[in-house]
Formats: sequence, structure tokens, C-alpha cells
Amino acid sequence: MKTAFIISFILVMIISSCTTYERCIQKYGDTVIDTVDVEYSVTVPRDSIVTRIMLDTIPFMVPGDTVVIEDPESRAKISYWKSAYEDALEIRADCDSVTITDTVRVEVSQKVFKPPPLSRREQLWRGWANAAGVALPLIILIIVAIIILKLK
Repeated sequence: MKTAFIISFILVMIISSCTTYERCIQKYGDTVIDTVDVEYSVTVPRDSIVTRIMLDTIPFMVPGDTVVIEDPESRAKISYWKSAYEDALEIRADCDSVTITDTVRVEVSQKVFKPPPLSRREQLWRGWANAAGVALPLIILIIVAIIILKLK
């Protein structure tokens, strides 16, 4: 008798198992397409430039005057000048890396669970349960108040 009860209990548990979320999505699911803004960044690496300074023009340079050479196709820039205090040519090359940030709109589709509408019987039961949830504490408070008034 005891083993029959255990076997029947196990069979009932197997037969009355729950439905999976995936199965509910297949049956009651709906696909929702939404637009999301995604930010991304791209770092442009440093750039370089090559130039030629003719040595015969250096003696004719005025100390402190700066000559700037820029490449229109890149961000690189070379500056050179004759030192005001020493007999030397000073050179500086400038070019930094640049980070470009932008926002892209991406469409995302997602499965959403939409259960079937409630039947009339289920709607009545939910209304009754909500009303009972409010009315029952009120009735208990009224009964407690009546008992307290009678005891005084």
C-alpha cells in the first residue's frame, strides 16, 4: 500500500509538471521591435609627416621666426625655427591621436510574453479577491471595535 502511494505520487508529479518559459513564448509570445541608441568610439592613431629642410636656407633664417609645414592630407605638423640664443635649428612635430565618438540607432527584436485575455470567470474571481482583500481587514477592525466598546 505504501509503495503504491509513493509510485502514484511520483506519477502525479511527473504528469502535472510545469510548462517551460520557451513553450509559453511559442504559444503566447509576440515579437516586439525596438530602437536602441548605441554609443561607440574609434581612436584614430597618431599621424606623421616627412619634410626636407634645405641646409643652405638655415643661415638666412631670422632667429625667432617659425616656419610651419602642414600636410593637408593628415593632422601632422612640423615647426622649425632658428634658436635666438644658440646657433642651432629647433624642430617640433605635433600630431595627437583623436577619439571619435558617435551614436548609432540599432533595431532590436525581442520576444515578449503576452498571456491570453482573462475569461469572464477569471475576471470575476480577481475582482472578488481584490474586494475581499480590502473588506476582510475592515470587517475585522469593526468586530474588534465593537468588542472593545462592549467591554467598556
